[in-house]
Amino acid sequence: MENRVKLLKKGNKVMQSGRSNRSLQFEKVPCGGEASIVADSSGGPMLECNYHYHPEWELTYVVSGSGRVLLGVELLSFMPGDLALIGPNVPHLYVSVPEGEGRGAVCETRVLKFGGRFADCGLFALPEFAPVEKLFREARTAVLWNDPGLRPDFEAIVAASGAERLLRLLALLVRLAAALRRALAVPGEEIPPPCSDDRELIEKAVRFMQRHFREKLTLAMIAAVVGMQPESFRRFFRRTVRVGFSDYLVGMRLDCAGRLLRESRKSVSAIAEESGFPNLSNFNRLFLARHGLTPREYRGRDRIGTDATG
Repeated sequence: MENRVKLLKKGNKVMQSGRSNRSLQFEKVPCGGEASIVADSSGGPMLECNYHYHPEWELTYVVSGSGRVLLGVELLSFMPGDLALIGPNVPHLYVSVPEGEGRGAVCETRVLKFGGRFADCGLFALPEFAPVEKLFREARTAVLWNDPGLRPDFEAIVAASGAERLLRLLALLVRLAAALRRALAVPGEEIPPPCSDDRELIEKAVRFMQRHFREKLTLAMIAAVVGMQPESFRRFFRRTVRVGFSDYLVGMRLDCAGRLLRESRKSVSAIAEESGFPNLSNFNRLFLARHGLTPREYRGRDRIGTDATG
């Protein structure tokens, strides 16, 4: 199936964590007053998205850059053209793979957020908007697309205001409701948001990995950054991020390698080393296991909308 967001291999499927009795300070989205839709643009060497949730719907479009995104209990990779409609109160975290020092802004996103005043106003109960209402039902966790051609739509919505922004968003939702998409499975129980303390520690660990993933990192080094013992940190990371520390680090390195294969003419061995894989045979094995293609085969394919495994 074309135009789908990259998934981790089944062996790396994330697991649900136990419930937490402590509350997370969720993001306060300024929907209301004179506007029911909030639009934002961001760009830089790295995304600064925090691990958060909010009661509003969110549309996040990746203009450029690549990396990892945690949506509820699903850990995926993202690339240019990827779009996610994220349901209310679904914890999420975008972490980009940095291009390198001194190379300019390489990761850009456009984000739209809209709450109950928009989604529950009764408009989508009309028969003409039945496909959009169905789309909202599918997005209890998230719905995913990949379409580089959507960038002008998002640019126009961000630039607009008032009724024009509302009408442009409606037109976009109608278009998305008719497009090929992937809906993430809804967990058997409500997704528990992480507590505030856990969120801060995970962000600190992930940001450190984001900046140093090309280096030789050990569990003990990351644990020291957050002030924990290695085994305690290993259990904490899996419980909070729902994937093992080693799998997360390897995934970040493979994301970097995939981007370099798509966007540069460097040799495979040079790309392996630059992505944090000093052993070329190990890199080839891990890359083939994740993508179902060797690095050379991957480079030879049209990367837009054709990646099936991750």
